[in-house]
Amino acid sequence: MTKLTPADRAHLAFLSRRVDLLEGERYRLDSHPNVERDLWSARREFKQFVTKLAKDGKDIFDGAL
Repeated sequence: MTKLTPADRAHLAFLSRRVDLLEGERYRLDSHPNVERDLWSARREFKQFVTKLAKDGKDIFDGAL
């Protein structure tokens, strides 16, 4: 397995933060109307990126987050 590049690490952290932010937003009383759709999209994008990294032989669990 190869280590993540700094760009991969930054992108992974960004996608993870986006999912976390939208999960918190989801339960707010004044959340924006498309939060469910945005959360679904963020989760899908995160999963696709992680899957791509794994297929490329990258070590996802090297303390990236």
